[in-house]
Amino acid sequence: TGRGYPDVAALGGVKTPYCVEVGGQFQGVAGTSASSPVVAGVFAKLNGLRLSRGKPALGFLNPFIYKNPSGFQDVTSGVNNAGTS
Repeated sequence: TGRGYPDVAALGGVKTPYCVEVGGQFQGVAGTSASSPVVAGVFAKLNGLRLSRGKPALGFLNPFIYKNPSGFQDVTSGVNNAGTS
């Protein structure tokens, strides 16, 4: 499909969707298309905090992520049936 796989993502299930506003209406969105931008936003917020304190931005994070696996939950198998079991 040409689609990439994110190195990190946040919760993206339909039971707990993200609330977004589209054309004046609020709706829930789920999946990696919703959760990957959340992770990007978290790291952008961290960068903003670091910069405001005179520290450098985090930069390319993959080396840090893979050197610190205890800070992340590695999901290697399973299925998200969105509660339809």
